[in-house]
Amino acid sequence: MLMTLCDIAAITKPWEIQKVVAELVASEFFQQGDIEKEQLKIQPIDMMNREKK
Repeated sequence: MLMTLCDIAAITKPWEIQKVVAELVASEFFQQGDIEKEQLKIQPIDMMNREKK
């Protein structure tokens, strides 16, 4: 829950910081999608599927 709060709190920061946080979150989602696809052999949800950008 604390990490979610940190992600949400980033929107109160200046744009340069918001952008970095958004890119980090998206990268984490895509990494999770890659793991699901390659190791677990399941289709990740669109938000975590880098092929659905």
